[in-house]
Amino acid sequence: MPSLPDVLHLIPPYIRDIEDYLALSVTGREVRSLVQEYSSPSTLLVLCYHSRRTFFRPDPLFLLTPLAPPLSIWARRSTENLRRLVHAFYYGEEAVLDLGISVPAVAIEAEWSMARVCQLWEWRMRVVTPLTDLIDRCVGQQWYAQADFWDGGVEDAATLYAEPAEVVFRMLIYGELFKDGWHEWIEGTDRSQPVPPFAALSTRLEYVKYLLPDWRSYPTAHDGTPGIRRGMDITCDRPYHPGEIVTLPQRLTHPITGHVRTIHPFRAIQDGSTPYRDAMREYEHQTVLRHLLGASTLWGQVTTAVRNMCGGDFDTPVHKLRAVGGDVDWKQGLWENALYLLGYEGMEMVIQVWNGMRGSVGENGENGEYGGVDQRGPGWDKMRRYRSLIAAMTEEPEKVQIGKKWTYEIPHLYNDLGVAMWDN
Repeated sequence: MPSLPDVLHLIPPYIRDIEDYLALSVTGREVRSLVQEYSSPSTLLVLCYHSRRTFFRPDPLFLLTPLAPPLSIWARRSTENLRRLVHAFYYGEEAVLDLGISVPAVAIEAEWSMARVCQLWEWRMRVVTPLTDLIDRCVGQQWYAQADFWDGGVEDAATLYAEPAEVVFRMLIYGELFKDGWHEWIEGTDRSQPVPPFAALSTRLEYVKYLLPDWRSYPTAHDGTPGIRRGMDITCDRPYHPGEIVTLPQRLTHPITGHVRTIHPFRAIQDGSTPYRDAMREYEHQTVLRHLLGASTLWGQVTTAVRNMCGGDFDTPVHKLRAVGGDVDWKQGLWENALYLLGYEGMEMVIQVWNGMRGSVGENGENGEYGGVDQRGPGWDKMRRYRSLIAAMTEEPEKVQIGKKWTYEIPHLYNDLGVAMWDN
């Protein structure tokens, strides 16, 4: 078989995006072999990056989600790596994605390949699309469209500004970034040991404030005019200690970066120089997620069904306490949190149960039943394991009180969402 002309070997560096890559790959066996020769994980990831607004929407959240676990692994390898990740948080998800693209180890750790890209699209259709629809029924337009919404037709009625697709990915990214910290803590023999810096509260709060933008965390009034102090003003000149009460307006000090700064995109919002301006005014990502996890009737039914399949609840679920009042049992709180610290695996379980509920009791699964759910797989095994570990615990994890609210030293999505908001 004749060899390729030498000039064809000059082509690969000029491939612009994944569309060019695919087009060249189907022109012939020889050219496909040549293109694949230059297809390192880093190269393919960069090509996907340049096609993200076409094939990986919502941009940049879709492409960032599969990079969250390798970014977490990379960040824990050195204090400098963690510093770079936290610094990227300050500038939002676009900067975090740019960081992931710029570090070859991230693409290698993610095992980036065309097979991986195909897997992502299959995952999107099987999990993300139905999950987006479910969340739309919980906090989106389908939820608002229910009859007599404000006149008793919906028991969890509230005023929320949500984009369901963004809610899905921002929740997933939190879980994928910090799940290893949770797993190491709950599986550890000495739970009094501090959480690794990559999953510490001071790192997680930076994620919450900057990658879950919400005007209630903005340091001035949401219209850009000077206003009351809000959650972004959490300040301190030293690291926090588990069990202490942090009195506002002090600040939590990050163990690596030294302090938590109120900078772009929040400071720049006043002069209109940040693309986050409109998003922060239109959506309330922290508020929406707290309502979803702690007050949504439908979401509560689905996630309760997941937990029932893994051993059942310890006490009244959080979403039911909205109506009856009372404090959340600490074991129940940890148990509900475990699902979100499974990341993708946890949301796959949610969709399995949601599909079962719709198949057995109709479109909305009103009575909370389910059927035909395949309860095999690593996610189910981990949830059952987590329940047994939580059941055996005799002491509540260390708390950190910030202002009027508190969260745990360990990753805890629901509580983390509340401590950086203006009403704290």
